[in-house]
Amino acid sequence: MKEMLVIIAVCFLMVTISMLLDLAAGLYKASQKGVVRTSEGLRRTASKMIIYYGSVIMAGCGDVVIYLSNFYDLIGLSSLHNYPVVAALVTLFLIACELMSLREKADKKAQKRAKEAQEVLVELFRNKDVQKVIETLAKSGKQ
Repeated sequence: MKEMLVIIAVCFLMVTISMLLDLAAGLYKASQKGVVRTSEGLRRTASKMIIYYGSVIMAGCGDVVIYLSNFYDLIGLSSLHNYPVVAALVTLFLIACELMSLREKADKKAQKRAKEAQEVLVELFRNKDVQKVIETLAKSGKQ
């Protein structure tokens, strides 16, 4: 039982780390955009933390019930008896959600840069005057 509790504590730690990384990415993104950071975003993070921690706690409770009922022994998986499989699976799911969130933020940034590059190229092809092309390039380089 002690092993289970240690593993569940590690699950909490992993969920916390993934949420903090997502929060840091969000704060960084806001600072890059010049968006004022308000307490609303932090409240959303706190709400998410409550939901995520609650999910891991409920999964851990399910694991305790499975442990006490010897369920894994009954279905022939006695090697899993001392491990919080449900909590680990829930933790992996939550971490995957946070990874997708980080990826979405990175994708939006890459899409924005690609769109800006496309606009610069379109402007370059519209301007046949070399001086205007140089000015457009210089202007885009300062941004």
